[in-house]
Amino acid sequence: MLDLFNLLGWGDFWNGENLSLSASSRLVHVVNISQSQPPWLARPLYGLAAPAIILVTLVTNSFVVVVLSNKNLRTPTNYILLSMAITELMTGLSSCPWFLYYYTFGGLYIDQEYGLPDFWCKTHPYFAVHLPTIFHTTAIWLTVYLAIQRYIYVCLPSLVVRFCTPRKTRHIIIYISMCAFLSELPVMCTEYSVSVMTSNTTRSCFHKDVDIIDKVIGVDSWKAMILCLRAILVHILPCVLLIIFTTCLFKTVNEADRKRSVHQLPTRKVQGTSGCLSSNRLMHATTRMLLVVIAIFLLIEIPVALIFIMHLLVVFYRLLDMSDYKTVNNLLIIRNFLIILTYPLNFAIYFGMSSSFKLQFRQLFSRQILYVASPAEGATWRPRFSVQLIDIHKLRRPSRLARKVTQQYGHNRMSPLDAAAMTDEYL
Repeated sequence: MLDLFNLLGWGDFWNGENLSLSASSRLVHVVNISQSQPPWLARPLYGLAAPAIILVTLVTNSFVVVVLSNKNLRTPTNYILLSMAITELMTGLSSCPWFLYYYTFGGLYIDQEYGLPDFWCKTHPYFAVHLPTIFHTTAIWLTVYLAIQRYIYVCLPSLVVRFCTPRKTRHIIIYISMCAFLSELPVMCTEYSVSVMTSNTTRSCFHKDVDIIDKVIGVDSWKAMILCLRAILVHILPCVLLIIFTTCLFKTVNEADRKRSVHQLPTRKVQGTSGCLSSNRLMHATTRMLLVVIAIFLLIEIPVALIFIMHLLVVFYRLLDMSDYKTVNNLLIIRNFLIILTYPLNFAIYFGMSSSFKLQFRQLFSRQILYVASPAEGATWRPRFSVQLIDIHKLRRPSRLARKVTQQYGHNRMSPLDAAAMTDEYL
């Protein structure tokens, strides 16, 4: 999430002042955070607004985790949404200690007067860069996986049983998390920060790259390669994939709505057909909700990718004037804040567009309980579930309720397409 060069504060080096130095001196750079992050912008956003938003995210995403962890809502799609909620929450929490110390409680003034303390000199790259980057990269590719899986559900239903099982979904989530960690590991292993006393009362924080980098590939080439790979794998490629799959999903859902409006069925319907249509409507409603989640993600990530590319062009390829560097740095601060700002929105989307999520959430604060009725399983279809809130006192006479719900769904045998849709019916 948080840009590598911006947050480490390598303003002196990346303004071009040290580019003519010897190879050995290029390995050590003074960390000057205030220069690359002007306090007039960073302190209100990072020190005041960001902690408040992270606190709201802690509450909302905790509710999302609790609700989607319920056994009644365990579907492949919900596994992805649950993982996204956790990674987004961890993105904010992992950067919160640095925000609180440096911007909220005035650590930047201590840094300007006495220098960055030894602890924060060594650990702030992890709180400000490495950990948020790992979690945000995971969230980005989980969103891509969500779009791909939804495309399979809607456009390639015959592949659902093969590629969208709960077990395979959990495995892919783990693979995505591991790849996100491995993508940041080279940076974590090839650089570190040290604090040095420069006088009796002041100290300076220095960033150092390992010697082997300069001997094998060169520091400038290494940084350029890291930034290019990050731009492609974390920003450009995910956005391109999301645009492609979101466009396909949008067209498919609109086409289904158009056909449904043109071919209105009579009032009296065959029972099996009614069940299939109900399932298809549920699946398309879920798809619409997920399209909103993906669209909001794209609304932020596309400008983020453009700002990152601008930063890359200014720093390494000089395609833009170096006077634009401060402007790009300011845009990076705004970009990071916007990413955090979108995290609580998913809870509102789930609550507003998913009846099952809303019911499960209401149960957390209600004396009512969820009543889940399911008929006997057949050989070629999955059970259909009816999820509703029932007052706990009414359970003294459960037979009438069970009979009513079972009569509604028990006589409807589901087609293979209906079964595929029911795999994801809960959200």
